[in-house]
Amino acid sequence: MHGLARNPASLARLETACKAAGYHTLNWGYPSRDDSIAGLLARFRGLCDTLAKQPAVTHFIGHSLGGLLLRAGLIDPVGFPLGRLVTIASPHRGSGIVARLRETPLAPLLPVVMGKPVYELAPDAPWLQTLGWPAMQIGAIGGTRRFHPLTPASWFNALMGNSAEHDGTVELTSALPQDVNGAIADYLRLDAGHSFMADDPRCIAAALNFVKTGRFA
Repeated sequence: MHGLARNPASLARLETACKAAGYHTLNWGYPSRDDSIAGLLARFRGLCDTLAKQPAVTHFIGHSLGGLLLRAGLIDPVGFPLGRLVTIASPHRGSGIVARLRETPLAPLLPVVMGKPVYELAPDAPWLQTLGWPAMQIGAIGGTRRFHPLTPASWFNALMGNSAEHDGTVELTSALPQDVNGAIADYLRLDAGHSFMADDPRCIAAALNFVKTGRFA
């Protein structure tokens, strides 16, 4: 599943690698900008309903918001056997830049530019505070490359002096949350930026290895 304001094309290289490794794939597109988190989760659960009669173990890989929606949407039973979940640069504890921009004159523009769910990705969003973890092996990948000219949030993080380790959009402590009572089986830290991390060959290889073995390496 792709992230906020992206589409399935952003995961095309990852999908190709999954197919080459012998997996049947579904690179699902959803209207990430046009609905609330609750609405997007309802859409995902509807997708799960259409898959409920298939017997194959199903693994999941999600980039950014996609990984967060997978985490939330797979907590309740889906009607088919679950495999492993990989989240790539997902804001498990929210994104600090959302909270910072919320306090600026740019605040009214954020839902217009980024989409309706954007304020629900702030660290203090109530749904994030109570969100649990699905009963499956989870691997989390996070990045530390702070700036990319095509990542708008990285410009704001630079201008606003974010001193935390981050990938341009999501803090490392959010992408790789440590105190989650063993919910995450493995972590991977990459020198990579947020928007194009799922295209990185290192990320793709690690994600496939986790799907296969439950470890990134």
